[in-house]
Amino acid sequence: MMRKSISVILLIFTVVWLTSTKVHALSSTPYGGVPWSVPGVIEAEDFDMGGEGIAYHDNDELNNGGLYRPDEGVDIGFSEDGSGSQYLVDWTSSGEWLQYTVDVRQTGIYNIYIREGLVDYATGNGVFHLEMDGADITGPLETYHGVFWWQGYSTVTVENIQLLEGIHTLRLVMDNDSSVGVGSFNWILFELVSPEPAPIPVDYPNPDLNNAYYVSPNGSDTNAGTISQPWKTLGKASEIATAGQTIFVRGGTYHERLDIQNSGEPDKYIIFMAYPGETVIIDGTGVAIPQLEGLINVNHQQFIRISGFQVINAGEGVANGKWNMGISVQKADHIIIDKNDVNHTYSLGIDIGLANNYIVIDGNELSDTNFGDQDDEVSLGMFWFSHDLEVKNNIVHHTKNEGIGVAAGPHDVRIHHNTVHHVGLGSARVGIYIDAWTENQYNIDVYNNLVYENNGQGIVAASEGGGLLEYVNIFNNIVYDVGYDWGGIGVAPWSTTSSVSHPIHNVSFTNNTVFNCTGGGIVINNPEVENILIRNNIFFQSGQGLRIDPSVPELQLIIDHNLTEDPQFVNTATLDLHLQTSSPAIDAGTSEAAPGFDYDNYLRPAGSGYDIGAYEFGSTIPIPDPTPTPPPNPTPTPDPNLVTIMLPLIKR
Repeated sequence: MMRKSISVILLIFTVVWLTSTKVHALSSTPYGGVPWSVPGVIEAEDFDMGGEGIAYHDNDELNNGGLYRPDEGVDIGFSEDGSGSQYLVDWTSSGEWLQYTVDVRQTGIYNIYIREGLVDYATGNGVFHLEMDGADITGPLETYHGVFWWQGYSTVTVENIQLLEGIHTLRLVMDNDSSVGVGSFNWILFELVSPEPAPIPVDYPNPDLNNAYYVSPNGSDTNAGTISQPWKTLGKASEIATAGQTIFVRGGTYHERLDIQNSGEPDKYIIFMAYPGETVIIDGTGVAIPQLEGLINVNHQQFIRISGFQVINAGEGVANGKWNMGISVQKADHIIIDKNDVNHTYSLGIDIGLANNYIVIDGNELSDTNFGDQDDEVSLGMFWFSHDLEVKNNIVHHTKNEGIGVAAGPHDVRIHHNTVHHVGLGSARVGIYIDAWTENQYNIDVYNNLVYENNGQGIVAASEGGGLLEYVNIFNNIVYDVGYDWGGIGVAPWSTTSSVSHPIHNVSFTNNTVFNCTGGGIVINNPEVENILIRNNIFFQSGQGLRIDPSVPELQLIIDHNLTEDPQFVNTATLDLHLQTSSPAIDAGTSEAAPGFDYDNYLRPAGSGYDIGAYEFGSTIPIPDPTPTPPPNPTPTPDPNLVTIMLPLIKR
C-alpha cells in the first residue's frame, strides 16, 4: 500500500457569480506576503496575518497544538495524513473561521478539493463552508469519517464553481460541531477545469555558462560564486539563484539539504547540476528534514532542473525520519529531475506529492529506499491530483516496497522505458502499481517498461480505497520471473479501507510479453471491472496464462489474439524474448487498438499483420521520439588552481 487519501465526492453543481474583480481593501495581509494563487493549493495553517477578528476567529486564545504559529490563537498540530505539509489546523469548533487572501489568475469554472479529517469515535459530522468576498460559494459541507477514510482524513470535492479573476478574500467557516468539534483541515486545492488551461511543454534547458555560479566544499559563502571563488553551501546557492541561472556543484560531499528557494521562468529555468565529470554527494546523515519533505526539496517553485546528484541517507541518523524523502516535489510545475542516483532513504526515493503539474522524472536510479518506512511507501511515487507527469528511463531496484506507483488522483501520466527489478524485498510488492486509492484517477499510460524478478506482481491496476480508476493503457511491456500468487500483470480487488467498492473501468492490456510468472500471465479478479481489453499479449510458462475469476462479469471483458503456447523466443536462457522466424506470434495479432510501435521503438507492423507480444519481428524503422531528450551538458573550463574532492558513493 502507498501513502494515500480518502475522498467523499459531493457533486455540487453551483455557479457563483462574484460581482467584482477589483482589488478589495484588505484588513488582513497574506501569510508570506503574497496572495495564494488560484488555481493552486492553500495549506490550512497558512491563513492571513492580522490576528484575532481580522485574519481569523478562534473561540479561545490558545494555539492548542502549539505548533507552526504558536503566538496566534488558531490550533495547529502535526498531520498524520501523508499529504501536503506536516501541519494542519485542528480542534476547530462552530463559529470559528480562517481567512486567506487569494489571487484568482483566470476567470473560469473550478473544482475545489478540501482535505479534512474527523476521528473515528466522533458521532455525527461537522459542518463547514467556504466564502469568497463574503458570499457562500459551496453551501454546507461535512467533515466525514467512514467508508472513504484514511487515518481520519478524507477529501471533500465541490465541483463547478465559477470564480472571477482578481484578488479576493477566501474564508473557511465552521458551522456545526460533531461530538468532537467540526474537524481538522489540511489543505484546499483549486483546479481550473474550464476553460482548459493551455499546456506549456517541459523543455530541457541548456546550462548557460555565461550566467553560472559554482559551489565547492572548499569554497566560502563570502566568495563571489565564480569558478575560482565558489560558494561553500548549497543553501547559499539556492538563496541567490534566479531565473536563467545555472548552479554547478563541484565534486565532494555536502551534509545539508538543497531546499530550492526561487522559481525560474518558461524560457529561463534555474538549473542545479553536478559539475560534469565529478561526483557530487548530498548526504542526509544527521540532517533534520521536516516530514513530507526531501533532502532535495521543491515546494511551490516553477521551471527548475535538478541533475546529476547522488542523494543518500535521507532520514538516517535523526530522531524521527518519518516521511523523509530523497527528492520531494510539492505544489510545483515544470520541474525536471534527471540523472540522479537516490539511495538509502527512510521513505520514498522520489516523491511527486500534492498538486504538481508538468513534471519529468528521467534517467534516475533508485535503490534501497523506504528503509525505515512504516506505511508501505513506494520508491518513486506520484500522488494527490498531480497531472501531466512523465516518468521515463529510470532504474528502480532492490527496494523494500513497490517500485513505481501512482495513487490518490493523478491524471494524464506516462510511465515508459523504465526498468524495475528486485523490488518488495522481504515481502510481495508490485513493480509498477496504478492505484486510484480513494480518488478519481485517469488517463494513465504504462508502456515499454521492463519488470523482472520481483517478490510480487509486475504491473497491477487497483482501487484500494474506492476511487474510480479509469482509462489506463498497459502495452509493450516485458514482464518475467514475477508473480507471487497474483500473476505477472492484471487488475486486483485489494482493499486497505472500509470501502466495499473498488471500481475499475476502461483498462487495456495490449502487446505485452509475460514470461515465467508465478500465478498466471494475467489475473483479473475484481468483480467491479468494466470494459477490460486483453489483446495481442504473450503469456508463456506462466501458470494458467489467463486467470479470470468467476466473479468477473464476462460481458465486461474483451479477450482475443493472445498466445499462451510456445512463442519461440530467441533464447529464454539469456532472456532474449525477441521472436524467431518460425514464431506463431508473427503476423498473428490484430491492428485494432494495437500500438503503432514495439518495445524496441520500431514501427508496427513490419509484415502482413501485427505481431503478438512486445516485439515486432523484422521491424527496423525507428519511431520519432515524441518526448524531449536532454541535450548534452556543456563542460565548463575547470580552474586549475581549484582543488576538487571526489568521493565514491557508498551503498548500503
